[in-house]
Amino acid sequence: RLSQVLQARGIRCVILAPAENEAETNEMDWTPFTVVSLEPPALDARLPHAGLSHYNNVLRCWHELSYRGITRVGFISRGDSHEFTQGQGLAAHAYQQSRCCPPHDRIPDLNLSADTPADQLCTWLQTHRPVAVISSEPIHPLLPKTSRLKPPDQFSYVSLDVLSEEAADVSGIDPGMDRLGETVVETLNQLQQRGLTGQAPSPVGTQITGIWRDGSTLAEPVVL
Repeated sequence: RLSQVLQARGIRCVILAPAENEAETNEMDWTPFTVVSLEPPALDARLPHAGLSHYNNVLRCWHELSYRGITRVGFISRGDSHEFTQGQGLAAHAYQQSRCCPPHDRIPDLNLSADTPADQLCTWLQTHRPVAVISSEPIHPLLPKTSRLKPPDQFSYVSLDVLSEEAADVSGIDPGMDRLGETVVETLNQLQQRGLTGQAPSPVGTQITGIWRDGSTLAEPVVL
């Protein structure tokens, strides 16, 4: 029915948002449309796509921390962000931990809930005392003004989205949302010019790797 409605309205090109529930079967008839998906689509939808390189962005953060002699690193996320990124950030962090940290010294990941994120964060910082934190969520608003647990004095802080940070001069990744939007539109335009519609036999995807931004929340390199 949705396919019929779109055709009746003269819509021939579609940018598909990430699926809320990838377990649901894709029953949409994409044959009449030129389609590009934001992030890889559900596995039963063979569509061209473009998305952020969440895995490589976390690896880049680890590279900057390791360069400074920091290997005891904690990872913070919120809610269902793991599902949205298909666990890529967690996978990259776990991989780097396995390479750099002995099992007894690895810091458990923190997944902030919607109820008491500030309490969760402070308890986690006080309990595990990470030397550095990589976070997909801004943490400055969650830290009480009276708290001594603030970057960069007590720990180095690296953000996976510096553009979403309220605090100024945060070290971390500019994920490239503008470049992602440009890539999706360019891909859609190219497919339309070639007259390609519907699902592809072997869909091609493009990953946008973020850009590192230096800031004041990261410790200086260790001079050996």
